[in-house]
Amino acid sequence: MSAPNANNDDAEAVEQLNRGGDPTTTLRSANTEETRKDGHVPSGSTDEADSFNASERITELETLVDVLKAENERLRTDYARARAVTYRETALALAVIGLVAVLGGVALPDVRAVLFVTGAIGLFGGTMTWYLTPERVVPISVSESVYDGAMTTLTDLKSELGLQPVTVYVPVGDQTRGFIPRDSSFETPESLSHVFPDDASGSEGITFTPTGQQMTREVDEIRTTQAPETTLGAVEQVADSLVEHFEVADQITVEKSTVAREVIISVDEPAFGPLSRLDHPIVSALACAAAQSVNSPVTVDSIEDTKVTLSAGAETKK
Repeated sequence: MSAPNANNDDAEAVEQLNRGGDPTTTLRSANTEETRKDGHVPSGSTDEADSFNASERITELETLVDVLKAENERLRTDYARARAVTYRETALALAVIGLVAVLGGVALPDVRAVLFVTGAIGLFGGTMTWYLTPERVVPISVSESVYDGAMTTLTDLKSELGLQPVTVYVPVGDQTRGFIPRDSSFETPESLSHVFPDDASGSEGITFTPTGQQMTREVDEIRTTQAPETTLGAVEQVADSLVEHFEVADQITVEKSTVAREVIISVDEPAFGPLSRLDHPIVSALACAAAQSVNSPVTVDSIEDTKVTLSAGAETKK
């Protein structure tokens, strides 16, 4: 008994060719049969399968994205609801304490005054907490990331134009513009409404909107006293608001320098990184306040990581 011949298909094809069959059809049949025996799939079927799998995968990913969006929205809603519940529970607790204190004051004449005051505080605090629940709290890391992008762009522009390591905050009406000069012996341009004063070449420097300008406006809105008219008074007032209201630093100390119209500012644990960064929000807000108070340009000098010096020009009438 002889071993199987591996070339049986080829022999059959040749035999059919010799019998007058179509050579193209015969060879195609032989190749197809050999492909099936080897376990290969025709390329056309593979392409169709790959196309089907890719389309199916895209559909699955789109469905997954929709599910994740819905889950993210649900988590946000649950978090907001939980936070509101926490504040309202606190409000109810304060109200209960206040009510108990008031009732105690009625029952205990000897300590009535103290209990009435405690009750009033509890009831007032509960009412304020119930109705003044914050809607949104933005983490400081988010604010820092926003500032980082703007600061990087401004720093790159400053380096490309070869500008001086000096920043001047100039009052323009009820607004303030930052100015970075190109020459060390510079004069503040008259027109600061455009990024490049006077021309588009940056020959004099560049101007920008300070990051701290809006915080200075917020301080003006919550101010209960008359606006200060000196550099020291303006800086001290804004410094207190930055610590107490905006909480961007643990402590800000303002000292009067031995040099006229100059103040030295020290900041403990400042947000947004060291004060030496370009247009740091804390430095920017203080400089904007000083510039508006004296209606004169304020130059940022001697910048360190936690200490900076502001030098105001001659005071002018608004």
